[in-house]
Amino acid sequence: MENNAQDKQLLRDAKQLLMNKWGMSEHQAHRNIQKLAMNRCISKYIVARMIVDGCFTFTFDIPTEDDR
Repeated sequence: MENNAQDKQLLRDAKQLLMNKWGMSEHQAHRNIQKLAMNRCISKYIVARMIVDGCFTFTFDIPTEDDR
């Protein structure tokens, strides 16, 4: 079973990496993690782990203000 506190910290770390590297807002980073998880049929915690571990090589469709 996944540890809830550790999972939340992992998501925060992954979002922070995306925000720093790609200039995303927190909302954009969270949404991109969700989209990646849905598109690959894996949990967002696995996506977050892959981001933190540097296993993902990808680009993002960063939404503009009009896309929100």
